[in-house]
Amino acid sequence: MNGGPVPAPPLTDWESFYVIVGSSAAALTGLCLAGTGVAGLVFTGWVAARAQRQKTYRRVPSDWVWFVALPGLGYASHLIGPCHRGHDAPLVNQGRGTPPCG
Repeated sequence: MNGGPVPAPPLTDWESFYVIVGSSAAALTGLCLAGTGVAGLVFTGWVAARAQRQKTYRRVPSDWVWFVALPGLGYASHLIGPCHRGHDAPLVNQGRGTPPCG
């Protein structure tokens, strides 16, 4: 050893690449969930409207629960769920993957 600078490991140049790719993946995942939630709520509204227009079928409460209320809650959770994550979640502390919920 001649006392010169120690060469950096060959993967240190990739650190920022992994940060960018990881942040992008988290953002796209959140965007997909939000898109699914919006589309699902629109579809649930469409199902409810079509059920209201039915003349030959007598609707029962369990139909509204299973085909309108529960799917609507599930799709709504895709939209509001990420907004209520705890502030101690690691992604929130790092400033990555956080939804724009205000």
